[in-house]
Amino acid sequence: MANHKIREIIRDSTLKEKFQNTIFVGIAHRGDFHVLRRRDFTVPQLEGTDTLGLSPNFGQIGHFYQFMKFELIPYIDKHYNTNTSDNSLFGHSFGGLFTIYSLLQNDTIFKHFYALSPSLWVNDYSIYKFNKLDQQSTIKRDLFFCVGSLEILNRVKAGSDEFNNYLQKEKYPGLGFQYKIYSGKSHNSEVPYAIRDILCSK
Repeated sequence: MANHKIREIIRDSTLKEKFQNTIFVGIAHRGDFHVLRRRDFTVPQLEGTDTLGLSPNFGQIGHFYQFMKFELIPYIDKHYNTNTSDNSLFGHSFGGLFTIYSLLQNDTIFKHFYALSPSLWVNDYSIYKFNKLDQQSTIKRDLFFCVGSLEILNRVKAGSDEFNNYLQKEKYPGLGFQYKIYSGKSHNSEVPYAIRDILCSK
C-alpha cells in the first residue's frame, strides 16, 4: 500500500520538479509476501546472548540489513549519480520495524528514517536488544515515526509510545526525532496522510 501511495504522490505534476533529482527505490517481495516480510523485516527470538529464528522464514532482519548495506546500496551508488550522505529509509508495519532496526545499527548508510506504524511489539519488544546507538556519537540523523490513534489492539501505538519515551529519556546526541499520532486513523488509513506529510514537507 505504501509503495502505491508514494508512486501516486510523486506522479503529481505539481511535485514533479521537487523530486526530479530524487531516486526512489521500492523493494517488493515476489511470492507469499506475508511470509517473506516476516522473514526479512522481523527481529529473531532471543535466548541468552544468541539470536534464534523460529524458522528460516522468520527473524532474518540482520541478513536483509546486510543485503541492503553491502549489495543493494553499493549497486545503486555505482550505477547512478547519488549523494551517499543523504539517503533515506522508509517503511510501514514490519517495514517500519526494519526502519527502526536500521536506525539502531548506528551506521551511516542512511541519514533520514521514516517509520509508519512500526511493529515494535515483535518478540515481546526485543528491538531494544539490538540497539547500537552511541551516546557519544554526534553523527546527524533524523527520525519521523507515526501511528494511527486507533492502533490499540495491534499493540502498535503502545510500542511507539514506549519508543518515543525511550528516545526522550536517552537523548542521543545528533538524533532528532518527531513522533506523530494521526487521530481517528488505523494501521492502514494513516499511511496516505503520513506519506503526504513526509514528501510534501521535504
